[in-house]
Order: sequence, then C-alpha cells, then structure tokens
Amino acid sequence: MTSSLWYSSMASTSIPGLIIFCTSFYIQKLESAQFSVIGPDQPVTAVVGQDIILSCHLSPRMSAENMEVRWFQNNFETYVHLYRDGRDYYEQQMPKYQKRTELLKDGIMDGNISLKILNIERADEGQYNCFVQDGITHDETILDLHVAVLGSVPLISVEDYQDGGIHVVCQSAGWFPEPKLVWRDPSGQHLPSVSETKAQKDNGLFEAATSIVIKEYTNSSLSCWIRDKYLSQGKESAVYISDQFFPWVNPWMVALIVILVILSGFLVLIIYFCKLRTSSIILNLPTYLPFCLSVHCLYTINTIGVEKRRHLSRAGKNCASCGERKESQSQVSESSS
Repeated sequence: MTSSLWYSSMASTSIPGLIIFCTSFYIQKLESAQFSVIGPDQPVTAVVGQDIILSCHLSPRMSAENMEVRWFQNNFETYVHLYRDGRDYYEQQMPKYQKRTELLKDGIMDGNISLKILNIERADEGQYNCFVQDGITHDETILDLHVAVLGSVPLISVEDYQDGGIHVVCQSAGWFPEPKLVWRDPSGQHLPSVSETKAQKDNGLFEAATSIVIKEYTNSSLSCWIRDKYLSQGKESAVYISDQFFPWVNPWMVALIVILVILSGFLVLIIYFCKLRTSSIILNLPTYLPFCLSVHCLYTINTIGVEKRRHLSRAGKNCASCGERKESQSQVSESSS
C-alpha cells in the first residue's frame, strides 16, 4: 500500500516536470530558429590594395557569440573564415585568405558578424556566403564582391592644330574593369570628344584614350576625368591653353587678304595684256608705217610705252629719209628728161 502510494506520488510529480522540460525545450528551439541572416542587397565594390568589410548581421538583433559563423565561397569545408565556440579557426582556411581575414567581434553581441578582408586582390572577386548556425537551426545570405583596379593619372598632351582649334589627347592605363573617360569644363559640364579608344592588355587591365578639339574663347581650360565602372571615384588631370597658342584670325585681316588677292589678280592680267599688245605692235610694225606722220599715229605713239615710242620713232625717221630719196630721184628723172 505504501509503495503504491510512493509510485503514484512520483508519477504525479514527474509528469508536470516532463511537460515543463519539453515545453522549455520547444520554446528554446523556436527561439533559436527565429533569426535571419541579412546582407547587402547590392554588390560590394573593393579596390585592389585596400581593405573591405563584407557586412552581415542577424535579424532580429541577438547575440551570435555562441553560434557558428562561417564565411565561404564555393566550398563549405574550405572556408574564407570560421568562428565557432567563441574563437576563430584557421585549419581549413583557403590559402589565399590566410592572415588576411578578421571577423569583427565588436558588435557580435548585437548580431553583427561582418568580415573584414585585408589587402584586396583581383582574385578575391566573386560570391561570398555568410552562414550562421545555432544548434540545429541555420540560415545564410549571399553577397557579390566586385574588385576594381585604379589605373594611372590621366596624361594630357597637345597634339596639333585641327579644324580651327587645338587637338588635345588624354591617355591612361592599368584599369579594371573597362573605365569611362569624360572631358569636363571648369563648371563640370561634359564636353563631346572627337574620338575614344579602349583596349584590354594581356594582363587583363585596360588602357584608354580620348581626344577633343578646343577652340579659342570656348574651352581653353578643361580637364580629363577617368573613373571606374563600379565606383564614383576616379582620377583627373587638367590643362589650360593660353589664347596665344590658338591660330590667330582677324576678320578684317581676312577681308584685306581677299582684296589684295583680287587686286593682284587684276594687276597680273593687266601686265599680261600689256605685254601681249606690245609684242603685237612690234611684230606688225610695217602696217603702222603709212600712218607714222599722221596725227593718229602720233597719238598712238604717245599712248604706248617708252620703248614702243622709240621703235616707232626710228621707223618714222626711216620713213622720212625714204621719202626724201624718192623725191630727189623724181627730180633727177625730170631734169634728165
């Protein structure tokens, strides 16, 4: 009788305890499952040689101190970084990340489990998984990392004169991914280029060049800005070209030159026709002899050149002597008759 009462007493006390234990375990399990792993919704961009922080946190905010936090890429076992049981593990870490990763623990009590990667390399580009496990509950998020290489400072050179202005070229090399080049005036407005070339070299990096023709009193002061595809930051060089280097053209000077050219053309034509007429008179001199003593002949002689007058004067003298000889001959013939 006593033993049966003892067993019944034990059963009555153990059943409520078992219920409490199961209930608390179930509640703990539900609580451990009530978190999500949150990462950035946009790709993250890093620059080669710099450090980058890959953001990741729990929602709602709770301590991750006693959870497992694993950052990995393609292989779950060979990780980028592993935190578990309150400390970091490096045994199976990927060789290229050794001594280059750090889990930021300053905010781990608030669920911040961001990873810092030191001295970014181009090979670091890709997808990263932020995986968190608490008991049998786990969740993860994926984020993309873009890696950029900033090339050289743009080199601006003045090439030659073109289209009434000065042809200016801007060049830069060592960029990844393909950069964007922009000409800008002092107010920051974009200026149209006349040419642009880009080429990827054997090392995977890009070199680029662009050119512009600047005119006097318009864009004599300008800058060449080259920036990365992912980042707003870039590199810039500026140049100022004094007005004295521009081809100097005065409208009045142009008009004067045109007038002088026209007058020179007329002068050449006049000289040509005068020489042509002089040659014609000399070649046809006998036709002028019958009229050499007339007023018309004298007027013609006075209107031509000095040298023409000399030729005609000689011809006139010859004409006079010729007449005298003919008159003397006629007188002799008459006396003889």
